[in-house]
Amino acid sequence: MVANWVSFNVIDTERHDWARGWAALKRYVERVGDARVPYEHREGAVPLGEWVAEQRRAYEAGQLLSQRAERLEQLGMVWSRGRGVPGESGGCAGLLRAALDVVCSAYGRSSRQAAPTTAMPPAMNNSSRRAVRHS
Repeated sequence: MVANWVSFNVIDTERHDWARGWAALKRYVERVGDARVPYEHREGAVPLGEWVAEQRRAYEAGQLLSQRAERLEQLGMVWSRGRGVPGESGGCAGLLRAALDVVCSAYGRSSRQAAPTTAMPPAMNNSSRRAVRHS
């Protein structure tokens, strides 16, 4: 009895939600021409941007069924998050990361390399900050 309840109320609901998200993405792609959905976008009652972001997370974690991945790829799904494209998943963080990449590349660094603390202006150095607070 519990297995039937779980199957009907959890598994079938999840399948229905996925199918609803896929159908909303299909409508979006037909109208807009690509599957790069802004995170905040809703397609009717479907929070499509959030749904697309969740599909990306599942794909990156190896938890998305291959049939689902194939269906999404047929619609033009982009698995990597947008970098530097306002409104895409990644949003402002992606835009800031792209700007940081440009600045760091001008100095021959990767934005993923931490700058040594000696390179920080005195106001940003933790020891200077502590000294100012306790003075």
